[in-house]
Amino acid sequence: MTNLLIIDDEPLIRIAIRSLEQWEQEGIRIIGEASNGIEALEFLQNHPETDIAIVDVDMPILNGLEFAERVQEEQIPLQIIFLSSFDSFAYARRAFIAGAHDYILKTELDEGRLLTIIKSIQQSSEQTETELPVSVRMRNALHDYFGGGSSELPFSLSFPVTLVILRPADEALVSKRFADNPESIMRLTVDLLRQCCISVQGMYYCVDLSISRYVLLLPSMIDSKPIIGEFLRSSTIYLDLLFDYKVSVSLESWEQVKEAYIKLNGMYAPMSRMVVRARRYIQEHFAEVDLNLSRIADAVEISKNHLSWEFSKETGQSLSSYISQVRIEHAIPLLEQTTLMTYEIAETVGFKNVETFARVFKKITGKTPRDFS
Repeated sequence: MTNLLIIDDEPLIRIAIRSLEQWEQEGIRIIGEASNGIEALEFLQNHPETDIAIVDVDMPILNGLEFAERVQEEQIPLQIIFLSSFDSFAYARRAFIAGAHDYILKTELDEGRLLTIIKSIQQSSEQTETELPVSVRMRNALHDYFGGGSSELPFSLSFPVTLVILRPADEALVSKRFADNPESIMRLTVDLLRQCCISVQGMYYCVDLSISRYVLLLPSMIDSKPIIGEFLRSSTIYLDLLFDYKVSVSLESWEQVKEAYIKLNGMYAPMSRMVVRARRYIQEHFAEVDLNLSRIADAVEISKNHLSWEFSKETGQSLSSYISQVRIEHAIPLLEQTTLMTYEIAETVGFKNVETFARVFKKITGKTPRDFS
């Protein structure tokens, strides 16, 4: 039997977790609750048999991150699952450094994800040293397959599919920042990508091949543009990282998936710090109508002509088209999720008028703003 502790300052959340599953039937016993990190630490002193704690990130007195750090400092043998609102994603990222096993968004509580995570912890504790988690087996198998091996892939796939390859724009920075704990950023990137796929109907896979390569396999009937756009926005906000992506045509077999991966991955080239800085500046200032080449060049401290030439060479698109792309990516969720008028959204994302917005929107997405509202 696995012993579970719930740590959350909201009584309704604690009640909701208790009522989510038939825990005892799943081999899980809820042995206690706490409303903050201090209460939880006191509970653990009296109940060393506690195996797993579900911990809210934002709590009074001692928050979830501080609690995880104390657990790590005191070498308490406890697996931690963070419970977080989407706005707290950045805290969850830091939490992995403090030893957290995984995190779950509060919006996922009714989707079976919590039980899935706990089950994975149970299975991990029962594995021998020679056994690997499914996610690692998938990563290893795809590495072998894409590298020319004949590895048996540990998952099935319904064709046709679309392959998306993502990489951090500044690979050197990511490798340096997460040198001590690469698994943390890999896990967070895959989970964030999975969140962006939450509305996908049908089988899909998100796999972290390495700290700098991520693969998304989607049913070809699914439009990947909104998913990728949401991920690019979210990764900037919550992971503080910019990503590049490549998308395949519709693929009919595993052999075609391999060929597409080799082709698309070969199209990536190292990106200079100048271009990375320019893209980050655009991400931070896209909503400003007067954003232009001169401003960006001044911010990057390079001449306009040199920046324009380097940006096009390294990214395959002009700087102005990238600005438009970022603006449209931010406009789509406003069209889908708010009651703002189209002209208000156009102004919000940096367009001078709604006519230009509609024209650029159609050019980039192939649809009109009305199709998303």
